[in-house]
Amino acid sequence: MDALLWWLGFLAILPLWVICGRAGLPKPLALLAIIPWIGVALVVLILAVSRWEREAR
Repeated sequence: MDALLWWLGFLAILPLWVICGRAGLPKPLALLAIIPWIGVALVVLILAVSRWEREAR
């Protein structure tokens, strides 16, 4: 079960890397998704409460 959580964390890194870049946040922030259980939730929470620097097109 733990191996599955690690793989899901690794699979979430690429989309979160792109989203962080488009939001104007540091892309390595997506590496927090590696942490099982809390990592993806933490990145999503940061994305939800931070100000996005890029304007909508």
